[in-house]
Amino acid sequence: MLVLRIISLFTISSSCAMRKLPIFHDIQLNKMLINNSSFTNKKPMNDIDNYNSTLTAHETKILYKTFIPFLLNTSTWLLQNAQNNIIKNYDLSTREIKDIELAFAANKYQYQIILKNNLQSMMKNIKYNSPEVFLLDFTDFSNYLIQTIIQNNLHNVKGKLLISSKWNKHLLKYTIVRQQAKIVMNIMEVSICHKFSICVPKSEYSEYMVEWLRHLMNVGDVKLKEFINMIPQMLDKHMHTIKTNVKFHQKSKDLGKADFAYQRSFIDFIDEVITEQDIMKVVPHQLKKYVILLKKLFILIEQNYDLNTENVKEMDDLNKKFWLWTESENIEIVEVLEKILENMLRNVQIWPKDAQSKLENIWLKIVIL
Repeated sequence: MLVLRIISLFTISSSCAMRKLPIFHDIQLNKMLINNSSFTNKKPMNDIDNYNSTLTAHETKILYKTFIPFLLNTSTWLLQNAQNNIIKNYDLSTREIKDIELAFAANKYQYQIILKNNLQSMMKNIKYNSPEVFLLDFTDFSNYLIQTIIQNNLHNVKGKLLISSKWNKHLLKYTIVRQQAKIVMNIMEVSICHKFSICVPKSEYSEYMVEWLRHLMNVGDVKLKEFINMIPQMLDKHMHTIKTNVKFHQKSKDLGKADFAYQRSFIDFIDEVITEQDIMKVVPHQLKKYVILLKKLFILIEQNYDLNTENVKEMDDLNKKFWLWTESENIEIVEVLEKILENMLRNVQIWPKDAQSKLENIWLKIVIL
C-alpha cells in the first residue's frame, strides 16, 4: 500500500504542461552532459543507510526497489522512443539522420548516470518530509533531463532543422523538442495510470483531447493514417447532425492524403491551440483566424460540458481504449471515435439553448473558412 500511496501523488502533475521545476533543478545540465566525470566517485546506489533524509529506511528501500527501477526503465525507453520519432517522423535527410544518431549514441548512457547520481544528491542533501514530494521532484527532473538531452542532441544539426514550418514561426528543431517533451509527459502519466491503476483525475474535457492528440503524435504512420482517414468517414455518417459543406469535407479528405509530417504538424497545431496561451505570437498570420475560432470552440465546451460521474467513467474507459489502440491491441479506433462523438452529441443536447446556438455559430464559421 505504501508504494501505491507514493506513486499516487506523483501523478498529480497536469497532462497539459510540465510542472514548474523546483529550485534545486537549477543546475548546469549542459555541462553535465558534456562531462559527467565528477559523478564517478559518488556512493553506489545501494548505499542508502547514511543518507541525511527524513524518509524512513523502509520508504527509501521501496523507492529503490519499486518506483526507481520503473522510472529508470520507462525514461530510458522514452529517450530511445524520442530518437526513433525524430528519425522517422520529420522527413529529414540522410545526413541529418546520421548526425542525430551519432548525437544520441554519444550520451545514451549519460542519462542513467546523471539521473542516478542526482537521486543520490537529492537524498543526501535535501530533507523530504514525505516520499510523495520526493517523487514529484525526481520525476520532474527525469522528464526535464530527457528534454534537455533531446535539445542538446539537435543543437548542432543543420539543414531542415533550421527552417520554420507553415504551422508556427519556431525552427523545426525547437518544434521537435516541444513535441517530444509532450509525448514524454503523456506516456509517463499514462504508464503510471495503467500499470498501477492510479490515474490523474481530469477536470476539463480538453484534458481528454490533449491526451488523445499526444498519443497520435507518437503512433506509427499506419495508425496515424488510419485515424486521419476516419474523419471524412464520420462526417459522411453523421452529416445530418454535424453540419459541414463541400469545402470542409474536401479539406478533411486532403488531410488524409497529405504526408505524415504534415499530419503530425496538424495534430500538434490543435494541441497548441488548446494548451498554449501565447500561440497567437508564434502562428503565421493566415492561421490566426483558425486559432481564434478554435479557442472559442474549446472555451465553450469547457464551460458547458458536464463532467459528471457517469461521463467521467465513460470518458476514462474511452481513454483506455484509445491508448490500447496505440499499443496495437485488438481495438477498432472507429468504434472508439463513434463513442466519443456520441458522448459529445448527447452532452450538447442538455446544454442551455444559448450555448447550443453559440456552438453551432462557431462551428459554421470554422467550416466555411
